[in-house]
Amino acid sequence: MKYILGIGNPQPEHEFTYHNIGILAVNAFAETLTHSNWKKVHEFMYQEHKDLVFIKSLSYMNNSGNAAKELIHYFNARPETLLITHDDADIFLGKYKVTHGGRSGGHNGIESIIHALGTNNFWRLKIGIRDEKEMERKKADEIVLEPINKDHLKILESVFTDSWNALKNSFLKS
Repeated sequence: MKYILGIGNPQPEHEFTYHNIGILAVNAFAETLTHSNWKKVHEFMYQEHKDLVFIKSLSYMNNSGNAAKELIHYFNARPETLLITHDDADIFLGKYKVTHGGRSGGHNGIESIIHALGTNNFWRLKIGIRDEKEMERKKADEIVLEPINKDHLKILESVFTDSWNALKNSFLKS
C-alpha cells in the first residue's frame, strides 16, 4: 500500500489558500481514480483505491505530525510508503519537486511530521507557490494564508496533473 497525505489547514476559510495546496492536490489526484466518499478518522479523511490511499489532514498545518502519526498507526503503515503533498515557498509557482528524505527546509508542517514520526524517511511532493514576478521577495508567512487567485489556480491545476503523472513514475513505483 502507498499513502498520499495532503497537509494544510482544516477550516473552510483556508480551503483555497496557498497553504492548502497539499490538500487541493490530493483532491485532484483522488478525482482521477475514485469517486467514493471520504471516510473520517479523528485527524484525517481518506479514500482508498486498490493499493493506494488518498488522505487529507484535519490537523492544522503546524500540527501535521498528528495526522501523519495517526495514519501510520491506523493503517499499520511504514513511513517510506508515505508521500506528503505540501506548499513550498522556495519553489516558483508552476513548478514542483518529488523528493525522498531530507530536512524540513523551514516548513513547519514537515518539521511536525519529522518530529512525530521520528524519521524523515518519507516522500514529499513540494508544490511551488512563489510568484516569479514578485518585485520584492516576501516571507513564506506573507504568502501561505493568501487566497489563491484565479490565474494561479489554473496554473496549479496543471501542476496537479503533471505531478500526478510524475508520481506514477517515482513514488508509486518505489
